[in-house]
Amino acid sequence: MMMFRCIAVISTLLVFGAPVYASAAKGEKLYLEYCAVCHGEKGDGNSRSRGLSPPPRDFTSIQSIVEMNKTRMTYSIAKGMPGTAMSPWESRLSKEQISSVSDYILERIIKPARVKLPGDVVGHLKAGETLYMENCSVCHGDYGETGVWTRANMSSAPRNFTAERSKTELSRSRMIEAVTFGVAGKAMMPYGSRLSQQEIGSIVDYVRVVLMRLPLEQVEQEVAQAPQQTADAPTFVNVEEHMQQPFPDGLIGNPAEGRKIYVRNCFACHGVKGDGQGSRAFFIKPKPRNFVSEDSRRALNRPRIYKAVHDGLKGSVMPAWSKVLSDQQVADVGEFVFRAFIRADLPGVSEADLEADKQKKK
Repeated sequence: MMMFRCIAVISTLLVFGAPVYASAAKGEKLYLEYCAVCHGEKGDGNSRSRGLSPPPRDFTSIQSIVEMNKTRMTYSIAKGMPGTAMSPWESRLSKEQISSVSDYILERIIKPARVKLPGDVVGHLKAGETLYMENCSVCHGDYGETGVWTRANMSSAPRNFTAERSKTELSRSRMIEAVTFGVAGKAMMPYGSRLSQQEIGSIVDYVRVVLMRLPLEQVEQEVAQAPQQTADAPTFVNVEEHMQQPFPDGLIGNPAEGRKIYVRNCFACHGVKGDGQGSRAFFIKPKPRNFVSEDSRRALNRPRIYKAVHDGLKGSVMPAWSKVLSDQQVADVGEFVFRAFIRADLPGVSEADLEADKQKKK
């Protein structure tokens, strides 16, 4: 019996490393004495303190598995977490004790939970975290709640990923599109020529799982349904190819017919010049799309215009015109907008067009 115990101890030492194992063993007693009352004996936040808002951290969650490391864990225990019930422990525990508690949580709670995850989920999300911190956190904030200076200084604050509205409005494909091509009318710039689609996918999945806290199973399903990028052949966006993309389902738009539809339905918001300065624009928030802006001309191609007209835009007054127009008519007005305002190789709306429409309505 003693031999089996020795083998078990030796095996554990090989897995954890002797110093960390010894520290974690000391930390277990401290954790159960001071931390389990909130975080639960198993570290899953299932305790008598579940009624706290926000609730105590669940160390077995995917967010903890991705986010937590020794430095962050030690700092959180020592300094506490503002805005939560987590108080600072540096006046009650020594540095060595805090380190032991950190080792216990990381080695005995987080590491076993990580092993249960499928594939290299953590590696994928960790890569996304690194890229997010390098490229996105300055505007969107380290935790996705938007940076303090951007909220104060930008006319339109960057997206708050932690808001419930973001969870309902943002699909994975929409987020990948926004990171790849930017968002017209916003400070969100395109990253498709700087980051590969694989890297953009990692960022978006990190945001959706860790910051938006969507179920891992949902994001895995979204990834499985998306076109796959191989690690040895990541693709970058070619701007010319992007702007040459056709309408879906083989549709060919007729700009002459599209001009009539635009005059009949669109210019009151988007303006005769396509600049978003229509007669109704003053009363609309967010403002209608300015098609002639630099970012619109950089980001909007035929498929994106078609999708916006066909499906509408959540969070705006832009309706789904597919309920009124046929797919061919959507392609027609999309072709007019693309040619007249994005590429500017066709004339836009004239006074004669407006007058002809008025006469037709009489």
